[in-house]
Order: sequence, then C-alpha cells, then structure tokens
Amino acid sequence: MKQIDRKKRSQQYIYEAALQEFGTYGYEGVNMENICKRHDISKGMMYHYFANKEELFLYCVEQIFKGLYTKINEDIPKLPKEDILATIKEYFMIREYYFENRPLEKEIFENAIIKTPKDLKDKISILRLPLKQMNHQFIKEQIAKQTLRDGISDEDAMQYLEIVDQLIISSMKLYYDKNTNNLNVVLKHLEKMLDMILFGIIKKEAV
Repeated sequence: MKQIDRKKRSQQYIYEAALQEFGTYGYEGVNMENICKRHDISKGMMYHYFANKEELFLYCVEQIFKGLYTKINEDIPKLPKEDILATIKEYFMIREYYFENRPLEKEIFENAIIKTPKDLKDKISILRLPLKQMNHQFIKEQIAKQTLRDGISDEDAMQYLEIVDQLIISSMKLYYDKNTNNLNVVLKHLEKMLDMILFGIIKKEAV
C-alpha cells in the first residue's frame, strides 16, 4: 500500500472515531486519551495527524461543513420556484434531510453552531464562511423576486432573513428534543414557523 493511501486510511479511521466521540459526548466531554483507548488508536498515530482535541474537532467540523455545502449546492436547482415560502422552507430543509441519517454529524454541527466552544469561535466562523456565503446568495435571490413592505430595504430584509437561519437551527433542535424525530412532523413545524417569520403573527385590522 502506498504511503498516501495509508495516510488517508489512518485519517479516515481517526475521523470516524472522532465522530463517535464528539457526536456522543460533545466537545467538552471528549479527550484525546479516551478516543485512543476506546478505538484502539495509538497515541503516536493520533498525534502524528492531530496535535490536540481542538484540531481534531475542527477537522470534523470542516468535513461536515464541506459535505453539507456539497449537498445544498446540488439540491438548489431542484427547489420549487413558484412560491417563496415553499422555496425557503425546502432550502432550509436540505440541511434536515442531509442530517436525517447522520445523527453524529448533526450533533457535532449543532455543537459547533449553537454551543460553539469559546476558544474555537473564530476558527469555526472561518470554516463556516462558504456556507454563510451560499445562504447570503440564496437569500439575496429570493428577496429580488419579492415586493417588500414600505420602509424595508433590501439590506434590512437580508439581515432579517440571515437571522432566521440561526433561529431555525435552535428551534428545530428544541423541537426534536421535546417532540419527535419524525421528519414529516418536523417539516410541518418548520413550515408554520417560516410562515410566521415571513408574514407575521399579528392580524392587521381594517381601518
């Protein structure tokens, strides 16, 4: 076996072990020694590729972000075009579909985005930049198709909808934890929430 193939195989094995650990115990509950013991990884091999827990966690986060980016990029052309609510709902649901059968990656993603380790905040922000830029472009394109309320600029709408992404992640995690892992039920919850976000919750009285 070539050296480059051995390197890839070793990194992949460590990565899969790290997914198990970080996805099960969270960033704070993991240390390098336990990963090595539980997954029969020599310390020499571990520290040859990753200097510390922080570096290993960032590597996991980077791989997850890259996988999600690829999936979203592939699915954007398939989104419905005629209804902004359906379009935005399906855009945000790409992430839910992607993580449906990837519970360990989902936990690490949420650990990185919602419960971001303070000392890794800046580095995670850099790793997330391609995803944020993709969201920014998508939102910009949706706004361009709509008639905004008087007094609401494109920039106002952009800032508002960018906040929605963080809100959805937090809300969906809370809903999963308290209710169900049934994706169809979760989807209906998301649709209702997006409807309220986009069109408001207060009925305007006729004057």
